[in-house]
Amino acid sequence: MSGNVVESSLESTPDAHGINAALCQLNTKKAEDRCAVWVGAEAAALCCDAVVGVFDGHGGAAISELLLHELLIQVEVALRKQNVSSMGNNERDGDDAEISDPWENVNSEHVVAPALDSAVCTAFQQLDKTSKTIHRCGGSTATVLFMKRGRTGTHVKAYWVGDSRGVIYQAGETRDVTTDHNMKNDSELKRIADLYGTTAESRHGPSLEKIHSKNEINQNGSTQNRMSEDDGNDVIVKPDQGFLNMVETSAIETSDGETSSREGSHHGAQYAKLAILAAENVESPSRQQKKPKPSASKSQQLLKYPVSFVGYYAEKETGRRMSNLRIYSSVGGASMNMTRSIGDTFAARGVICDPDVSSFFVARESAARFIVCSDGVWDVISSTRAGDLVSRCTRPCDAVKRLTSTAKGQRGYQGKTPDDITAVVVDVGAPVQARGRFFRCLLG
Repeated sequence: MSGNVVESSLESTPDAHGINAALCQLNTKKAEDRCAVWVGAEAAALCCDAVVGVFDGHGGAAISELLLHELLIQVEVALRKQNVSSMGNNERDGDDAEISDPWENVNSEHVVAPALDSAVCTAFQQLDKTSKTIHRCGGSTATVLFMKRGRTGTHVKAYWVGDSRGVIYQAGETRDVTTDHNMKNDSELKRIADLYGTTAESRHGPSLEKIHSKNEINQNGSTQNRMSEDDGNDVIVKPDQGFLNMVETSAIETSDGETSSREGSHHGAQYAKLAILAAENVESPSRQQKKPKPSASKSQQLLKYPVSFVGYYAEKETGRRMSNLRIYSSVGGASMNMTRSIGDTFAARGVICDPDVSSFFVARESAARFIVCSDGVWDVISSTRAGDLVSRCTRPCDAVKRLTSTAKGQRGYQGKTPDDITAVVVDVGAPVQARGRFFRCLLG
């Protein structure tokens, strides 16, 4: 592993303060991570001063590479379409047509920028559609920060899917800019449960009796494994009971009246049985494929609406849990730890590409340091620890080197499998003062 540090900066001016950034990548043989800091014309095309992106690919680097080269282009296209539409025109007036500033009043501390929100969401959806058409396997996280300077300070908007986390270190405190889209995120589990507890198509899906005989479901809720005893498969997939309870609760909460409440309870129980049948179609880890087999099973063919469920791998004989919670799909393919991503053609229906959004304002005279990293860092370093590490450095280039080298050492010390390590550190506002007189980084 070796990596170079790349620096970008916008000097402070009488009208706006500076932005200084540095990025570093320590790649393994996979080399699936991509990252960039855009300033100048590329950022200006989006009415921004700087844009930061970290994309952690899985199943190959095709999707993270696509995001690196196409995301800003798609955001610009979406912005222009919005502004053309808002002016009452149905056609674009050439490539040089000016677009209005999506940030509205940049000198106000409270900037909503709804046009930018819509444009980024549209770009994520378009690239998700493109990636599923061109690249039939793999996917990527996407965490992007858009920065706009004004006289009173700098606005930062973060958009993300997946677990390439962003944090901010400011005034001696560290807090998350993003929340990981994974099985540890209770709001994501609730979102997926609501998908099956509230939508009409899941309520009125296929009859269980038409899919399988009831005899194929054990009384304890596990599945009869369809592979023979001597095929070496000693792992099964089981839906998580806590998740099934969430679906039933969601179905009941959205019902009106006593009759509907009973219907909701019935729907929750019916979904649980469907999830158990879907679990039967998931391959063991040793047999898992990146895409479904050509000949789908009878239950897959009869499932009109693909079923996502949250579950885990378990030991066949004892039922002992052997993995963290993951999201599975009745249409086959690999299970995932993430609940949102771009790409992943064969991911569960509950995995979406719509980004979450958060906003920050850094006043002109204050200082803030933003950190965005792939899970190569976050697997071994907490947000608080990352803030502590970068607080000991004056310059972003020193901070990013300290962060990546520490992550590399920790992965080896903790016995973690090799993974790409990517980090971007961005200073916004006044110069960041290193914490403590003797803590300045002098690496490299």
